[in-house]
Amino acid sequence: MVDTGDPTKRDPSGTDLSGHDLRGEDFGGANLDGARLAGANLEYATLDDASLIGADLTGAVLADADMRNADLRHAKLHRADLDLATLNGSNLNDADLSHAKLLRMSATGTRFRGSNLNYADLRGADLTEAILSGASLVEADLEHTIMTDAVLDSADLSGANIYGTVMVSARSTGATLNAA
Repeated sequence: MVDTGDPTKRDPSGTDLSGHDLRGEDFGGANLDGARLAGANLEYATLDDASLIGADLTGAVLADADMRNADLRHAKLHRADLDLATLNGSNLNDADLSHAKLLRMSATGTRFRGSNLNYADLRGADLTEAILSGASLVEADLEHTIMTDAVLDSADLSGANIYGTVMVSARSTGATLNAA
């Protein structure tokens, strides 16, 4: 992470950066636990290996952000824009991604256990080996999503659009698949 002399950029945990323009900033490895980033512009930002446990990213723009191996457990990403974001290996267990825009997102091996992805737009996303056990994807748009070797045990896909979705070797024990 670049040291700009600003203490909120070295350890902004719990700080309020809502609505700030943080495009292209490097928060790699930063502790952003509980940070308020609602409506912030983090397009092209680097957040790899960052900890964002319980962070509020409601409505934030994270398009093209590098979030590999980030810890986003219990994070609020309601209506966030993660188009083309890279989340490979990240932990989004129990996160709120309802109504989020996740088009062509790369989330290989990412954990979404118990997460809320209701009404999320995941068209063209890569969820290879993702763990979505107990996740709710009610009315989610999964058109042309890759879910090879994904785990969907007890996931709720009621009304989800799964047209063209690749689910080769996906496991879905106890999942609700009343797709649209």
